[in-house]
Amino acid sequence: MVQVFGINHVALDVNDLEKAIAFYTDILGVQVMKRKGKNAMLDLNGRFDFLALFEDPSINPNVPKDGHWGVVVDNLEEVRERAAKWGVTFYPEFECDFRDPFGYRVQIIRKADISKQSMPDDSDNI
Repeated sequence: MVQVFGINHVALDVNDLEKAIAFYTDILGVQVMKRKGKNAMLDLNGRFDFLALFEDPSINPNVPKDGHWGVVVDNLEEVRERAAKWGVTFYPEFECDFRDPFGYRVQIIRKADISKQSMPDDSDNI
């Protein structure tokens, strides 16, 4: 039997590591847990989940990336306010979905709403 404990990390290639660190530490209130050269790891919860950032100057931030990643927070409204200060455009059909400055879609989920989440193909609940 295998028991899953969670997602260990999400890895994003970004064209500007300093900007990526500033963006994610500002809007999510997380800390840099490790940094080496053009790579950084941001602590997402103090256990084993982290955001890995890899600087690659060839990444075009103006090209939206496929897919998205989601993060659960206790204060969605505060994250939304912080993200708005960065000038992100929110997806109107969601409470706090936006593209980061590097073209990645980020979905912020309120902890209290986790039990209400629908499946992507459950059109009645989207």
